[in-house]
Amino acid sequence: MRELKCPICGSKDVSKPKPSRGAIAMAILLIGIPLPFLSKKSYCFDCQTDFKS
Repeated sequence: MRELKCPICGSKDVSKPKPSRGAIAMAILLIGIPLPFLSKKSYCFDCQTDFKS
């Protein structure tokens, strides 16, 4: 697995991708279980931005 890095500032101090609440809700409504791979948003703690990973 490649190392996650912020595309804005280049920092490696980022959160791992987490599914959005809407994606979890839709997965539960459609198939009854949440699918954690639906969203690939990460957060950079240094420049405080969200980005797609």
